[in-house]
This record gives sequence, structure tokens and C-alpha cells, in this order.
Amino acid sequence: MEDKKFNRIYAYSIIIIIGGAILFLIFTKLTGRNITYYSEFYLRRGNNIYFILKSNRNESRLVEEADPETFSVYEDISLSSEGIFYETNSDYFAYDKHNLYFKGVLVEGVDPDDYELLDQYGYGVGGDKVYYCENVIDEVDIDTFQVLDRGYAKDKSHVYKDGVIVDTLDPEIFTVESLDFVCY
Repeated sequence: MEDKKFNRIYAYSIIIIIGGAILFLIFTKLTGRNITYYSEFYLRRGNNIYFILKSNRNESRLVEEADPETFSVYEDISLSSEGIFYETNSDYFAYDKHNLYFKGVLVEGVDPDDYELLDQYGYGVGGDKVYYCENVIDEVDIDTFQVLDRGYAKDKSHVYKDGVIVDTLDPEIFTVESLDFVCY
């Protein structure tokens, strides 16, 4: 007798859970509240992609050019060589079959199939250009360009910090020794 009562309660519980899930799915479809989070900063709601503003998590802006069917974000590369996790510029990059985006804004002239994000600070290569976040870095020798650490990079002629040439540093002897100090 106890087993039949337990089985009946169990069966009703399953029906209620399944019914609730079905009602939830119908509600989200009817109200357009079906939201897919791609990352901490990008989400899809219906057929639109949004960039979530860091300053106010309740605000977002439409990524107007984004194709929701092919939209994706770059794999998280926010670990330093010492295994320390931190928020980085790579978190802001996304792409679809036609475009590259940084902070939800189209990066002009970049073919996402030809673009490679090189590090967590935002250095990347697309075609014959080197980028820092959404900006092309001028005067770069792409053949000798190398990303170092902590936002530093260099080529045979320059040292760069966050994509800007640092005239006082010699690229022949400059190294980033650790996360704590820079040696030059």
C-alpha cells in the first residue's frame, strides 16, 4: 500500500516537473525571453546579438552587423604563463562568418577567417596587418613581430606597450622577465 502511494506521488511529481518545463519553454518563446549567453559580455536574445556593458551589467548595446546564426566568441585565453586568471581584452572579441567585433563594435577591414588572436591582451594578426584590440598598429614588421607578456610586444625596430610604440625601449635587449617587473 505504501509503495503504491509513493509511486503515485512520484508519478504526479514527474508530470508536474515536465508540465512546468513545457510551460516555461512556451512562455519564453511567446515573450521573446529566450536568451543565450555566449560569454560574460555577449548574449543572444531572439535574432539579435548584444554586448553587455561592463560599467553597468543591466545595460547592453545591439551588435548591429552580427549574424546570430554564425556568431561566436573567442576561446578564453586569460591565463598568464604562471597560471594566474585575470580579465583580459580577449574576453571582448567575437566574430561571425563576415566580421570581427571588439566590445560589440565592428573591426573594419578584418576577415574573421584570416584573423588570429595572439594573446589575452588583444594583439592579433589579420592578413598583412597587426592589431591591438580594434586598432591597426602602424610601422610593424610583421615577419619579426612577437608578443611578449603584460601587453608588451616587439619587432626588429620597436617595442610596443598596449599597441603603442615605446621609443625609450630597445627591442634588441628588451625582455619581460616576470609579471612583477619589466627589464630593459
